[in-house]
Amino acid sequence: MSKLLAQVEPLSAAKYVAFETLLDPQRMLGQQKHVLDWPYVEGLRMAARLKALKVPGADAVAAHLEWIEGILEMAPDDCVKTLAGEGKSYLEGRKRAATLEALASDANLQALETARRILAEQWPVLAGNAPDPELANTARALAETLATENALEQLEKIRQSSDPLANEYAVLYRSTFEKRHKAFEAATEQVKGLPEWDAVCKDADVTALEREGLLLPLKSRLGDKLDLPPGATVCRNTRATVSQMESDFAAVEGLTRDVIRRLQQFLEPDEKIERFRVSDHISGKISNEQELDAAMKTLREKLAKLLAQGCKVILE
Repeated sequence: MSKLLAQVEPLSAAKYVAFETLLDPQRMLGQQKHVLDWPYVEGLRMAARLKALKVPGADAVAAHLEWIEGILEMAPDDCVKTLAGEGKSYLEGRKRAATLEALASDANLQALETARRILAEQWPVLAGNAPDPELANTARALAETLATENALEQLEKIRQSSDPLANEYAVLYRSTFEKRHKAFEAATEQVKGLPEWDAVCKDADVTALEREGLLLPLKSRLGDKLDLPPGATVCRNTRATVSQMESDFAAVEGLTRDVIRRLQQFLEPDEKIERFRVSDHISGKISNEQELDAAMKTLREKLAKLLAQGCKVILE
C-alpha cells in the first residue's frame, strides 16, 4: 500500500484517497453480475494514508479518530457527557491531527524519506570505513530523532544530522567512482597499446562491433559521467553502489588478463595460449646466486612443461 500511495502522490491537503476498479466485463466476468455497482469505488482515510507512508505520529491520529467514532456511536446524552468530561483530550488530539496534516506536505515527507534513506543506506557504508567518532554520534542522534512521534516537527534538527552524513558519503562515493574510472581507463589503454590490438584494428575482416566486444568487460565499468544528486545513494547513470565499485576495482587486473587472453585467442583461435604470471609461481626474497639458480630452475621446469603441452607462453 505504501508503495502504491507513494507512486500516485496524493496532495497533502487531501482528506481521502479513492480507489476505482477497472470496468471491463469482457475480461472480468464477475462484473457481468450485479453484485456491486461497477466500477466499484473504495475510499481510504488520510489517516490510513499517513500510516501507510510511515509518517511519524500517524498512529496517534488514527487512535484519535477511532476514539471520536466511538463517541459518535454513543447515545446523544452519553456523547455530550463524554465530550464535556474529556473535552481537553479531544482538543489536544484534534490539535495534534491538524499539526500533522499541516506538516505532512509533499516537500516535508520527501525530506523525511531522504533522511531515512541516508540513515538506512549511506550510514552503514560510512560505518564500514572507520568514520570519525563524531560522525557516529551524528548518526545516532538522527536515528533517535527519526524514531520520535513528532519527527516532522523536528525537520531542521533532522537536516542538521543528515546533511553531514550525506556530505561525507558523497565524498566517499565520488572518490570510489573516480578510482574505479581511472583504473579501468588505464586498463583499456593498456590493452590498446598491445601489438595484438593494433593487429585487430588493422584487420579489415574485424568489425567495429567485434572490437568493442573485446573491450566490453573493461569499458562497461568505465561508466557514464557521475551524476549523484544531493542525498542520493547511487549515481543516476551507472546505478553502481560503493561495494560494487570496490569489487570492480579489486577485479581490474583479472579482467584485464581475461581481455588480453580473449584478444589473443581471437587472433589465433587454433593456438593454445597460456599466460604465465611469474609471481604466482615464484615468491619470496632471492639473496644469493644459489637461490637465484633454484628459482630459475623451478621457472624453467614449469615453462618447459607448458611448452611440451603445445602451449604458447606469454609471461606476465
